[in-house]
Amino acid sequence: MTDTPFPGGDLREAGLRAARLGESAEQNGDLAQAINLYRQSIQYLEQAGAPEAGQVWQRLTAAELKQKLEPVFQKQGDTLKHLIDRIKTMKEEDLAAYLERLAKELDEHEADE
Repeated sequence: MTDTPFPGGDLREAGLRAARLGESAEQNGDLAQAINLYRQSIQYLEQAGAPEAGQVWQRLTAAELKQKLEPVFQKQGDTLKHLIDRIKTMKEEDLAAYLERLAKELDEHEADE
């Protein structure tokens, strides 16, 4: 992790600034950068004994979870897109049979759980 230099010697202010930059990075979809900035922020805030470190820990945990879940959501989205594209090309009779089969598979899956 590369630390972003912050002017001045106030660790608390540097930590809060890193946290704000982390939030901005997260809002812009750059989770890796957000995570790095949150970690840096925590380091500064803990060194300063600032109570805000707990809030940044929560943001860090949430960002790490988002990062881990992104591939899962992408895969689900791709699967859904494939199903929608397939349904678009079906004739009415084929669609009815396909939906019936999907409903049966769903019922079987729910019964297994």
